[in-house]
Amino acid sequence: MPRSTTRVTVLLSVCGLVGGLCGCIAASTKTEVVQPAQDPAAQAQKEKEDEEKKAAEAAKKERQRNRKQEKIERSLGIAKQKLEKAKLALDHAETQHQVALEKAMADLEVARRKLEKFEQHDAPSRIERAELNLRRAEDSVTENQEELTQLEMLYSDEEFADKTKEIVIERAKRRLDRSRRDLALRRADLDNLKSRAIPIELSEHQLKVQRSQRGLEKIHRTHEATQLDKLIGVMNAKAAIAQQEAELAALAEEREEDQE
Repeated sequence: MPRSTTRVTVLLSVCGLVGGLCGCIAASTKTEVVQPAQDPAAQAQKEKEDEEKKAAEAAKKERQRNRKQEKIERSLGIAKQKLEKAKLALDHAETQHQVALEKAMADLEVARRKLEKFEQHDAPSRIERAELNLRRAEDSVTENQEELTQLEMLYSDEEFADKTKEIVIERAKRRLDRSRRDLALRRADLDNLKSRAIPIELSEHQLKVQRSQRGLEKIHRTHEATQLDKLIGVMNAKAAIAQQEAELAALAEEREEDQE
């Protein structure tokens, strides 16, 4: 057999093998791409189950949201009640402050008036009265001394009975002695009045004025602290309300997003 014929035969054989291989690959590829058609009933069932699952999840989420909303609304109601209570407490504190302030101012005014009255009228009047009583006592001593001297001169004559003379002279001496003791007491009273009683009473009136002033200042300080505390309570209640309302608004936005 000629050599050229042999070469042609070999080439044909190779081409046949290559063609068969390509056919097998094409057939295999076609088999992989083509898929069997699904059952419409099964597909519908699957879609129904998916919808039911989504609905169940949405219902669960809505229940949770409703429970959260109810909780927030309860908290909001409590916060509003606390705000009203805080406002009432603030108003009550202000009313109490006004009452206490008016009383303290009245007490201070009374104390000042009493001090003024004591300094301008009572103390001078008492000292003047004591000095007048002292002068009366001095006059009484002088008069009794003069009377005793006159009686002694009168009864120096022997024509009067000794018994009568003794009675009259002794009576005059007793009056003089009493007037002298009264004079000593009145001098002591005047000295005590000027050096002790009046200064002590003056100090007491001054202390009452000072106490009233300090009481008034304390009321102002207490009111500032109390008012600040009550205002903080009002602000806290308002902040709690704003927080609850913001949470309710967030829930409403979440619902709208889910509905879309």
